[in-house]
Amino acid sequence: MKKESGWLSQEVKRVKIGEFSRCTGISIATLRYYDKINLLTPKREGMQRVYTEEDLLKVKAIQKLKNINFSLEEIKGILEMDQRLDESMLTGEISQELVMEFCKILEGKYIEILQFERNILEVKRELEHLLSKVKALM
Repeated sequence: MKKESGWLSQEVKRVKIGEFSRCTGISIATLRYYDKINLLTPKREGMQRVYTEEDLLKVKAIQKLKNINFSLEEIKGILEMDQRLDESMLTGEISQELVMEFCKILEGKYIEILQFERNILEVKRELEHLLSKVKALM
């Protein structure tokens, strides 16, 4: 598959699991597991999984969230929430209860991320201090 404007070429809009694995750096076993737990559910052509650019965007979101210590369950919840919001906005049927529920969840995650960021900055300062001590001995 050749890469052109974007991840997929204009001619090829879908790829099988092996090519998707190579393009994303995610193992085939992991992609199968994501499908099993309904985190990333590609379309099927017969028995074969077929991935699209939409799946690539979803994988990028999964990887970003995993990198900041979100569990797969939390990631699945966020992606499902996003999908539900999109569907509600398309139909014009969005309940205030749904909006309030999602807002509460997202605010909680935001606070967790801020704490994670503070922890990283603290570790960074400690490492800088240790590095300067080591360099002073050189």
